[in-house]
Amino acid sequence: MNFKKIEVFGFKSFADRKVIEINEGITGIVGPNGCGKSNVADAVRWVLGEQSAKALRGKSMQDVIFNGTKVRKSMSFAEVSLFFDNTEKLFPTLAFDEVKITRKLFRSGESEYYINDTQCRLMDIQEIIRNTGLGKEGYSIIGQGRVSEIINAKPVDRRAIFEDAAGISTHKKRKKEAQSKLERTETNLQRIESILLELDRQLEPLERQSADARKYLQLRDELRDLEINEFVYGFEHNAELKAQVQKTLDEVAEQLESMRGQYADADKQYNKKTADRNNTDVYISRLRDELTALAVAAESVRGAGNTLSERMSHLTSNRADAEARLVAIEEDIDKKDEEHTYHVTHLNMAKEEQSEVKEEYDEADGEYEELLAKITQGEQEMESRNDELLKAMESIADIKENYGKLTAERDTLLEREDELSAEMTDIKSELKDAEEDRLELEKDVDRLRRQRDRLASSRNEVMFSLREAGEKVEKNRAAMTELQTRISGLESRIKMLAEYSRDYANFRDAVKHLMQAARGDEELSSHIEGLVAEIIKVPKEYETAITTALGGSVQNVVTADEEDAKFLIRYLKNNRLGTVTFLPLTSYKRRDLDPRLAGILRERGCLGEASKLVSFDKRYDNIVSGLLGSTVVFDNTDNAVEAARRSGYNVRIVTLEGDMINTSGAISGGAVNRSAMASVFGHERTLEEYRVAAEKMKKEYDKAVVAYKDAQEEADELQEQLKVFDEDFRNAEVELATASQKLEKASGRCDELSSSLTAKTGARENIRRRIDMINGALDSVDAGKGVPVHDDEAEKERRAGYAKMRERSKELSARLTELRVKLTSLENAIASHSENIERLERESKALSEERTAIRRILSDTEDKIKQTESDIDNAVVSDEDRKRQSEIKEKIASLDEYKAKLDEEIAAVMNFKESLTQSMISANEEKVRQEAKMQKIDEDAEEMRVHISEEYDLDYESAARYRRADFDHEKAAGEIGKLRRAMSKIGPVNLEAIDMYKETQARHDELAAQRDDMRKAQSDILEIIANLSKEMSERFDREFKKINSNFQTIFSEMFGGGTGRLEVDLDSAEDPLEAGIEIYAEPPGKNLRNLSQLSGGEQAFTAICILFAILRLRPMPFCILDEIDAALDESNVDLFARYLKRFSDSTQFIVITHRKPTMEQADMLYGVTMQELGVSDVVSVSLKEAVKHSESK
Repeated sequence: MNFKKIEVFGFKSFADRKVIEINEGITGIVGPNGCGKSNVADAVRWVLGEQSAKALRGKSMQDVIFNGTKVRKSMSFAEVSLFFDNTEKLFPTLAFDEVKITRKLFRSGESEYYINDTQCRLMDIQEIIRNTGLGKEGYSIIGQGRVSEIINAKPVDRRAIFEDAAGISTHKKRKKEAQSKLERTETNLQRIESILLELDRQLEPLERQSADARKYLQLRDELRDLEINEFVYGFEHNAELKAQVQKTLDEVAEQLESMRGQYADADKQYNKKTADRNNTDVYISRLRDELTALAVAAESVRGAGNTLSERMSHLTSNRADAEARLVAIEEDIDKKDEEHTYHVTHLNMAKEEQSEVKEEYDEADGEYEELLAKITQGEQEMESRNDELLKAMESIADIKENYGKLTAERDTLLEREDELSAEMTDIKSELKDAEEDRLELEKDVDRLRRQRDRLASSRNEVMFSLREAGEKVEKNRAAMTELQTRISGLESRIKMLAEYSRDYANFRDAVKHLMQAARGDEELSSHIEGLVAEIIKVPKEYETAITTALGGSVQNVVTADEEDAKFLIRYLKNNRLGTVTFLPLTSYKRRDLDPRLAGILRERGCLGEASKLVSFDKRYDNIVSGLLGSTVVFDNTDNAVEAARRSGYNVRIVTLEGDMINTSGAISGGAVNRSAMASVFGHERTLEEYRVAAEKMKKEYDKAVVAYKDAQEEADELQEQLKVFDEDFRNAEVELATASQKLEKASGRCDELSSSLTAKTGARENIRRRIDMINGALDSVDAGKGVPVHDDEAEKERRAGYAKMRERSKELSARLTELRVKLTSLENAIASHSENIERLERESKALSEERTAIRRILSDTEDKIKQTESDIDNAVVSDEDRKRQSEIKEKIASLDEYKAKLDEEIAAVMNFKESLTQSMISANEEKVRQEAKMQKIDEDAEEMRVHISEEYDLDYESAARYRRADFDHEKAAGEIGKLRRAMSKIGPVNLEAIDMYKETQARHDELAAQRDDMRKAQSDILEIIANLSKEMSERFDREFKKINSNFQTIFSEMFGGGTGRLEVDLDSAEDPLEAGIEIYAEPPGKNLRNLSQLSGGEQAFTAICILFAILRLRPMPFCILDEIDAALDESNVDLFARYLKRFSDSTQFIVITHRKPTMEQADMLYGVTMQELGVSDVVSVSLKEAVKHSESK
């Protein structure tokens, strides 16, 4: 027993894994029509390598996979395994006692093959079953269609069955391989002979070229030595220059750093002295306010205006100071304008020069690029000319090589002319059949294409929706990311502000330490009501004004009474924490606006009393009234000054911008840091704003998360839909591709036949044209046409021209480097001038603003002087007030002297800064020059490095090993030029000619030896082919005679007489091994001239006789017969079944049948049923066991 069992899973109607045991003798497979019993034969044929879906009764190979039913899902793959007993070496190449052959197919179209569960190739399976009769061309599986093929097939196609039975398939394959090897050998032999002919022609010119090459190499070595030493010298010299330039750069950088430090120090001095002068002005102003107050007091006592003379003096002095400062500012502005003009002029000059240099650079760069293109084109043209020379040489060699072939071709074409008419008749008939097949296939392809297009349209709609859903996902993800980032930023700010407020970072150290200590000390905390900044809530628009009005009071600590204040003062003293101002609720006095001055609240721009613009707990009314009760808030300075003048400067006024007018008449203001001014009151408000904004963003983030999830769910759902459409689309594509492939083959076949018909119709003309072409080629060889003459002089002139272009390109490269350096220098100069211009404009703007402010003060002072002049009278001043006035005047005079000294020092510092600025400009310009020089050195070094690397593949370290002690840099340039000119005179050089000349003869001898070896191999292969042909012919003749004898006997036995024979049709082919097999059959009582005259049953019976004749000669391991008895009548079926039984001792038969006589001869019956619609099931019955069981009963 060789065939043990079949295992199927997912193959056609076998949805479940089924095992069919194959015993000795005959195994019958029975069942009603459509139950899937023939699928068993298809499964075996499929495992053994069947590649035609049509042979398996399907449209595409995927049709063999279980496609599902109404209650079962389709499967994704089909798998079939065959198990063989190999103890008798059915498969001699495999060393296993049991062999398992498996094939697996997936819906993707991918197939897998296994031998004993080890993956292999289809050809491996085909190799092991060769000469066993199991191949698809053999006779192991025979169905009704196979029976008709044996009878109706062409004689040549029928031969394969008998060759497999005769056991010459392996010999035939070996012969085909030997013939292919012979063709390759003959091709190689022709190629070698052509090469030898070409080598003979090359020897003479190679000798001449080698002499030029040796001279060229000598000059090249000398040039290489000089250029490498020149590179080493230049590299080291550049390194020295670079070190010198770097040293200068370091010195300049050190000078610049020093000057920047001096400038920063001078700037600090300037700021310090300016601040000192401003503070002095403020102090003088306060003294003069006091002097004025004394005068006013004296005036009120005496009722006379002469006390205002001091105020007049004060105003006059202020006016003089303002005028002096105005003159100084005008001088500073003039200097700044001159310096600004200088830098603007030089900036414009630098830009003009930059434009000119850029234009020159672009022009040089264009010429440089054009030269490079010409050089590249020239080199390509030289390569092209060399290629043409080689192609011409190869063309002559090819023509000579093909001389004999062309002659033979001409003779063959002449002979072919006589054969055309007969072939054209056959082609027309075949073309008609092919056209009919093609039309049917076109209909299938059109239907499948429409089906595919409908699926594609639906799939595209889903893809579009999926893309939109994906965009929604990305949009919501981006929104989530942005919101998360903004929330994180707000939380960071909230945390920072909370820590800032908690640590009292904006307060003086003493206040900060006290409040931080109170936070962790309940006793200490019980003595503190809070800071002024904590008990007052200020609207955002008034924060700057209220902060200005409170001044340092904002950091005062409020206590319940004086005892708490004393306790806290002791705590500060004991812990050495500094001083703090305390405001006890029991003692601090309120201060309200005088009702007589309430008219100021109706002035233009008045926003109200400061104490009423803030909110606070009523228990702190005294504190807030005492701090802000007499302060009024105005919208801007102009309205505030006008209102103060009208009120006689008896009310303190503060503006929204932080400017303040005191009751003394002093005005303070200017540019203030609003965020710093408002930070005391704004921290908590900002913190709350941030918290509200963060909460709002978190809600937006939650909405974005929900939207993101919804979009993601939609995208996932669409993705699943797309998968379904993708699978359906792929299946449709596969079906369409399969049908299109068939159509393409059919169309190709039609085109091939049409083309063949057209070609044969005009063959006589084509033959004549081809002969003319052949004669022309042969005439070219005879006339000695060959390689075109190479003009050495023209080539030398071209090379000289390219050398000049390369020299010009080097000059342009150097000029471009210079221009790049100059451009860099100009860019740095432009940047320096632009920076100075911006600085001067900023300083001039500040001076202009100060000049405007002073002019406004002068205007106000003039108005006050005029007013005071009218109020002066001869009031009498008390001695004490007179003494105080005298002291103040002396102090003012002293401060005026100090202020004048400060003005001189400020002017000196300004001059020093201007001097430093000029020095820094000069140093920067020197730095630019040195950097440009450094860049030029680097570019020169890089140019040398690139040249030495590209020419000789060296770097400095490797080039330094070639340094010569006697190298003369001064002479090197001249010697290099001389060598280049000498090399140019030589012209084109084949550097490999020296070795080629030496190697050509050796190669010639080697190829000659190869030619002799190939001739010997050619002879050996011819001998092998002859031996194989002889052995195949003898074996086939011997075995065929036996099969024919068996056929004659069996035919007579099964038909009860008559004659049947097999003959080799030697007239159908020149080679007997390619001749067809003719079948002759005459049942008893009939005289037939053609097999087609037999009835269907007779034809089937004849084919069965041939099968039995083959089995008698060469029993097979197993044979599957698929309803081949269907066309037989009852008597013939019985005869067929009994005859089959006779062969079952040597061959295992698996018979698929409906016929009772056949079933009765079976040793084992398998019933195939469909208890579940669309799914095959298998039930086995052992007839031997059934008979024994029946007899026992």
